[in-house]
Amino acid sequence: MKTWLFVFLLIPLTLTAQYKNDISVVQFSAKFLCNAEVPLTDLKQIDGAHIHTIYLSEELDFFLEEKITYLPTLVLYHDNKIVLKIESDIKLQLPDNAIDSIQKQIDLLIER
Repeated sequence: MKTWLFVFLLIPLTLTAQYKNDISVVQFSAKFLCNAEVPLTDLKQIDGAHIHTIYLSEELDFFLEEKITYLPTLVLYHDNKIVLKIESDIKLQLPDNAIDSIQKQIDLLIER
């Protein structure tokens, strides 16, 4: 019984860690903000990174752990560390150059 309890406690930590492995771009959002998000087709144009979208209603603990205060927010991780964090403005809009900024950082990471 203790083994099962340990497994169920470990699964959320494992799922959270996978979002930050290697080079990853995570879009933090809420389902009611789908019009303000970067479309998945645009995110998939990012070369050299794993892409994830996480919704507040599904992963509240991860939002709190990562100190996400604005939605939507794009975060570029490299080996579990934040490289770049792009937050929306008061109008819930990300900067127009958000994808380009992330791609430039990824290119720099790959060059190293």
